[in-house]
Amino acid sequence: MANPLSTNGTPFIHGEGIMAKQENTDLEQVDEMINQLTESAMSDTMGLHMQNAVTIQQGMQAISNASTSTACALILQQG
Repeated sequence: MANPLSTNGTPFIHGEGIMAKQENTDLEQVDEMINQLTESAMSDTMGLHMQNAVTIQQGMQAISNASTSTACALILQQG
């Protein structure tokens, strides 16, 4: 019995179309997972950048407060 032709004119092997569909489905799932992981990594990165920015801001505010306190103490000492 001869193999029937597939849509592109090549001989159709039983199960070949099913495998191709399964591979496409698998590739789509892998692509979706990669996209989700990329988005997750970007969110984590942005969160860490924001946390670092707040930490730096708090540190600079502490330095500013210390210098202001020192300036006030020097003014009072001379007063």
